[in-house]
Amino acid sequence: MPDPALRFAAGSPKRPNSGVWRLWTRDSDTYLAVRIAAHVFKLSMHKSGQWISAFTSQSGVVDPATASRRHRTWTRPPEFTPGWVQGPAVVIPWVKWRGQFQPIGRPPPPDTVWVPGPARKRKLVFNLLFAAVTVPAGAINSVSQPGDWIVGSLPLSNGETVWVQARQAGISSDERKGLASVEREYDGIEVSGDLSSMDWWGVWITTSSQGPPLLVQFPLGRHHFRSSAMLLPRHSLRSTPGSRGL
Repeated sequence: MPDPALRFAAGSPKRPNSGVWRLWTRDSDTYLAVRIAAHVFKLSMHKSGQWISAFTSQSGVVDPATASRRHRTWTRPPEFTPGWVQGPAVVIPWVKWRGQFQPIGRPPPPDTVWVPGPARKRKLVFNLLFAAVTVPAGAINSVSQPGDWIVGSLPLSNGETVWVQARQAGISSDERKGLASVEREYDGIEVSGDLSSMDWWGVWITTSSQGPPLLVQFPLGRHHFRSSAMLLPRHSLRSTPGSRGL
């Protein structure tokens, strides 16, 4: 039997604002990865309380900072309110160059839950929330705000439930500066062929020891590319040590 999974994304299949993210469980462990890079990099939240971002064995990649596939380790935070633990968040910021390229490659899985993309100069946040065995299903509303989307949930064998909740939020001036700094790292990507049919995304994961993991995904625009005979992969990952993130 396949492991239970929940897929979610921002925008719509024809006008995506993000890649498709996959959340899945195995016994009492939880995993998160973006579809285009799931064979390369994933986040694991183990029942032991150790949360790990790491390159997959399939990728063959070793992080030079750790000399292993492991990229970063966190400790599961305490409950922010009785019965609830804040898990990782996936942040999709609004960018002015959104929609410049048409999506290509495999169509998204039909069971993908699509949430409207971020409003102008705002961000969409997919929050992962862990509910204790004593928390009833309807209690997700007690940790939600008006306008939130409840994307779905998955049960864990230890009786906990992991929920995905989506929320529109503002972007502070510091966050805008952080995003601008990160997206400049993608300038000068060399490609060949028609730029109008690209499917490129930037992915940034914070490595701050404060708070749960934070992953930011944004589309790349024409200004990030320059013509070349070399064609690079359709995804890229950046890790910013000490970053405050979005």
